[in-house]
Amino acid sequence: MPITTSSAIEQFKSTSNIFKKAELVDYLYREKQLKLKDIANQVGLKPSYLSQLLPILDLPAYVMDGYYAKQLSGTHLMLLARLNDENIIHDLYSQILENKLSTYETEEYIRNARYNVHSHSTRISPNELKRFAELLSKRFDVDVKLKQTRIEGKIQIMMKGNSVVTTKKIREIIDKLLSKGYEEPDLEEHLIVLD
Repeated sequence: MPITTSSAIEQFKSTSNIFKKAELVDYLYREKQLKLKDIANQVGLKPSYLSQLLPILDLPAYVMDGYYAKQLSGTHLMLLARLNDENIIHDLYSQILENKLSTYETEEYIRNARYNVHSHSTRISPNELKRFAELLSKRFDVDVKLKQTRIEGKIQIMMKGNSVVTTKKIREIIDKLLSKGYEEPDLEEHLIVLD
């Protein structure tokens, strides 16, 4: 017999079993055709959390057994569910059990496996990024935002004006960047290692 929406919401709130929670969200989403945003409002959680619950239903049975044996946390499950390759899931599952990996260590392992990113990377400090953005803003008379993560860096150049003004400004910036008189600043001295 199908359960009511309110009954499913109450069961979600009262259970600590993450698989049961995921099944209830899946039921509400697929069978009752509720949006994750609406379910999240009713259970008092963020939609992003609920969307991370759903993929754990596709994890292999041995991972589920590890959870019920209290060898994995719910967060471990959500992290493992990010992986698409069952061989990598199995390897990481074994690593978690053998080495008692924390969720932080598990996330580092996944980051390295998916993006080939190591936690001790060389990045520009936030203060230096801010300073470089200010220098570029002054040099080119535009607004500049710089962002750097472990897997990408981004320079955003913004200017206001109609297409005639912005076309001229874009060409001016490109000319300055590519001209022979332009010298690349030595930024290597500004790099620091962040943990």
